[in-house]
Amino acid sequence: MKFDLKYGIPFISAVFKHGDKEILLENVVIDTGSGGTILPTEIAFELGLEAELNDTLHRIRGVGGTEFCL
Repeated sequence: MKFDLKYGIPFISAVFKHGDKEILLENVVIDTGSGGTILPTEIAFELGLEAELNDTLHRIRGVGGTEFCL
C-alpha cells in the first residue's frame, strides 16, 4: 500500500465498493487510533447504501467544519 505523509498524517487513495458500484477517493486519512471507519453520507448514497431505521446519524466536527455520517 502506498501512502503519503502530509503534515505528519498518513493519507492513501482508497476504492470503496458496494455491489457493482465503486468510487475512488483520494486523500483518505489513515487513523490508526480509530475504532471504526467514517464514510460521508454522499459517498454512501452514491454507492447505493441507505440508512436503515435503526441506524444512527452522527454529526462529526473537525478543522474543516462539520459532516454528517452513518
